[in-house]
Amino acid sequence: MGEIIKVSEIKELAETGSKQFEKNTIEGPLFKSIVNEIEVSAIEGYSSWIKILDSTDDLQALKVIRKYLIEAGFTCEFESEERESLVNTYKLWKFSVRW
Repeated sequence: MGEIIKVSEIKELAETGSKQFEKNTIEGPLFKSIVNEIEVSAIEGYSSWIKILDSTDDLQALKVIRKYLIEAGFTCEFESEERESLVNTYKLWKFSVRW
């Protein structure tokens, strides 16, 4: 029979995986794209940038990016706004960055 992995080993794997995910996210195309969008918005005279979220967005990566933007002095939040369609009410989710 196989051995069961110890909890301490699982925790260590999870911590290592989390650190690697953060590193990959900050070095990846999504982070670079968001930083570029923020820079373009600032050059155009805006003091914020908002991304409308949909089901294809990687929320785990956006949470990592949010952490780094906050550490850099930005205000960064996930926001929701109620909207009405012809049939029902729904929430529009946003990733908001302000400076």
